[in-house]
Amino acid sequence: MLKKFIVFEGVDGAGKSEIGKLVSAQLSAHFIESPLPVFGEIRKYIDQHSNPVGRFLFYMATNLDLSRVISEKIEFNDVICARYYYSTLIGYASRTGKNVSEVSNMIPVTHDSFYQPNLTIFLDVNKQEQVKRINTRNKGKNSGTDYLCLNDEHYSKTLADNYRSIAKQLNWNTIDTSNLTIEEVAEKCIRIIEDTLN
Repeated sequence: MLKKFIVFEGVDGAGKSEIGKLVSAQLSAHFIESPLPVFGEIRKYIDQHSNPVGRFLFYMATNLDLSRVISEKIEFNDVICARYYYSTLIGYASRTGKNVSEVSNMIPVTHDSFYQPNLTIFLDVNKQEQVKRINTRNKGKNSGTDYLCLNDEHYSKTLADNYRSIAKQLNWNTIDTSNLTIEEVAEKCIRIIEDTLN
């Protein structure tokens, strides 16, 4: 029986990691979060010292490595991933005012270079709930992208709009998590997975 590869996408605070872990546990799937932990130290350096193009290329490189790992893991188990290469494309496009297609053309690889998911679920969230979740989960210690979402209204709106546009364009399944508990979102995700992939 072929194994399944499922991706959760969405803005910061949408619940990708928490939902991904919960759904993975319920489905006995292997959970992966992007970027992989092996990039932890260099990621800190890149985030602090590299220019936007350098950061973009670094994160695309981590996605290529993640694709390799997924292709290995999926031989033995279903794989669920929180964030994948579209997160990098959409994030950079939102920071620079480019469209996602334009950003895709900046790199010498195509979508076929990445192991493709059987299903992508877009977790949406409204601004008010997003701010609440980011501040709660990090105890006031925000990452660079968290800071942008909290303090740069133009970026935050552009990011959300870009995600919604790509989700519609690529027919991603969408769940508005704003007024749902983690358990309710996980239940909806499992229902989508079972209805779509079984």
